[in-house]
Amino acid sequence: MWLVKPEILKVKKHLIHNRHLLWRAAFGPSTGDVNALKNSTPRSIYHELLQASAGIIKPISVQREPVASGEPIMPGTLPDDALRKLQREEVKVLNLLWLDEMCNGKAQLREKMAFFWHGHFACRNRDPRLHEKLLHVIRTNALENFGTLLKGVSRSAAMVYFLNNNQNRKGHPNENFARELMELFTMGRGYYTEADVQESARAFTGWSTDKAGEFVFRKQLHDQGRKSFLGRQGNFTGDDIIDIILEQPATATFITTKLYRFYVSESPDPAHVDWLSKRFYQSGYNIRSLLEDILLSDWFYHPSIIGNRIKSPVELLAGVRRQFPMAVYEKSSQLMIQRVLGQTLFVPPGVAGWPTGRGWIDGASLLFRLRLPALLSLKKQDAWTTFAAGFAEKERSKIIQALTGYWLQSPSSPSSDSMLHNVNAGDPEDKMIMSVSLNLLSTPEYQMC
Repeated sequence: MWLVKPEILKVKKHLIHNRHLLWRAAFGPSTGDVNALKNSTPRSIYHELLQASAGIIKPISVQREPVASGEPIMPGTLPDDALRKLQREEVKVLNLLWLDEMCNGKAQLREKMAFFWHGHFACRNRDPRLHEKLLHVIRTNALENFGTLLKGVSRSAAMVYFLNNNQNRKGHPNENFARELMELFTMGRGYYTEADVQESARAFTGWSTDKAGEFVFRKQLHDQGRKSFLGRQGNFTGDDIIDIILEQPATATFITTKLYRFYVSESPDPAHVDWLSKRFYQSGYNIRSLLEDILLSDWFYHPSIIGNRIKSPVELLAGVRRQFPMAVYEKSSQLMIQRVLGQTLFVPPGVAGWPTGRGWIDGASLLFRLRLPALLSLKKQDAWTTFAAGFAEKERSKIIQALTGYWLQSPSSPSSDSMLHNVNAGDPEDKMIMSVSLNLLSTPEYQMC
C-alpha cells in the first residue's frame, strides 16, 4: 500500500529535476515557470528552451549619442581622457544590457551558453564597440559549431588586440595568440610543444583589423614559408592551424571537460567525459548536440549532482532577478555586486577567465552574498504583494514549503518548521511571504544551484 500516491511522487520528482535543469541550462526559474515546473518533464522543458533560443539574434549594442557632425562618437572625436571615460561608461552600459537579456530574455539556453563562452574566450578591451562585435559572434554561434565559433572569435578585433596579433608579422612573430589558442581555447597543456607555438604563430602573421574593427588579412605581413605543426608540414595559414587543432581528439576532450564542470560538477566523471567527448568529436563539434547529451542524460539528474554547484556572481545576480522580477534593481548596485564578488562582465581578471567552484567563496565574499537582499533593496512591500499572489495556499506550512522549493535548490534546505519560527503569526500573508523569502535568500543554501 502506497503512503504517498505514485502520481504525487512523480510530480515531485519532475519538479525537482525541472528546477535543476533551469538553474543549469538557464539562469534559474521565474515566477511564470511555477506551474510548468509541476506539469512538464525535463525533456519537454529542454525542448522549449531550445526552441526559444532558435532564430535570428539581434545584436546587443550601446545607443551612442551623435556629435556635431551627426555621427556617433568615435576614437579621434574626443580628447583621450574624455574618450577613455566615455568608453568605460559604455562598457558598463553594455554589461547591464546583456545582464538584462540574461534575466528577461526568452533565449535562456543560448544566453547561458554564451555566458560560458564569454568566460572561455576571456577578453579585455577598452573599446566597447569591439566588445559588442565579439559578444555578437559568441551569442550567434553559442549553440552552433565550435569550429565556426573558434574562427569567429579568433578573427574578432577584440581578441586580435587583446592577444597582440596585430603585432604579429613576418620576421617578427608574436606568439601570444598562438599559445593561448592551444593552451586555453582548445587542447590544453601537454598536447603541443614550444616549436608548435612558434610555427603556428608564423601562420597567424598578417591577421589584423581595420579602424572599424573588422578583420583584415594583410598579405604583405604574412609569412608564406613552410611550417611544421603537430607533426604536419605545409604552407599553413591561420585557418589551417585551427583546422589541424580541431582534428585532435584532445580538443574535444578539453572543451567537453570544461563544459562538464560548468553544467554538471566540478569533479568530472571520466566515463561521462569520455562518452561525451567522443560523440562531440564525431558530430564535428556540434555544441547543441553535446549540450543535449549532457542535459538529457540520466546521470545529470542524480541527487549528488543537484544543488552541488556554487553560483558564480553573475548567476547569483541574474537568478535573483529572474525569481523576483517585480523589484526595481538599481544599476549601480548590480555593477557593485559584480565588482565586489569578482565577476564583472567584459572585465575578466586575465586571459584564463574567472575562477570556478570554491574559488568564488571565502569568508568575506560569503558574508557579502548573504547581504544580497539588503544590497538589492528587496523589502519594498508593493513588489512582494504581486509576488505573493503566485503562492496562494491555505496552510502557512505549505506556503513555506513551496517558497523553500522555489528559492532553494540544495537538498539540505532549511526545514519549513525552522522557517515558521522566524515568522510572526499575526503577519498578513504577503508580509509573511516576504519575510520567509528574505530569510531564504540570506542562507548559504541559496548560493548553490
